[in-house]
Amino acid sequence: MISAWLDLLLAGILEVVWSTCLKESHGFSSLPWSVATIAGMLASFWFLAHAVKVLPLGTSYVIWTGIGAVGGLPLRHPHLPRTRHPPAVLLRRPPPLRHHRPQAHRLKKRRTSAQNSRGHERIECP
Repeated sequence: MISAWLDLLLAGILEVVWSTCLKESHGFSSLPWSVATIAGMLASFWFLAHAVKVLPLGTSYVIWTGIGAVGGLPLRHPHLPRTRHPPAVLLRRPPPLRHHRPQAHRLKKRRTSAQNSRGHERIECP
């Protein structure tokens, strides 16, 4: 389980590497940067595939893309101060969640065993 998380972390770091190499390749016109881009993509997907064997796909994808988004910002936008990066700001202070009313304030009727989920009486077939 720990190795799956390490694979996922390495896949996210490699995503930052290949996306940075893609920018430096200038549309695959520079051969060394193009080779580094493709190698980084393959390695990132390989580690992601190994992590997905153990971890849930949705969780793995969110973490993988999150590492790529937040980790690549200082490389892609070095002129911005660290406090101005949008994903970093969201990590530091997430948006407020909706407040749910307490359970006592909900006006739900309790279902009886003779009612279905919509509150209608259940009809038994012979």
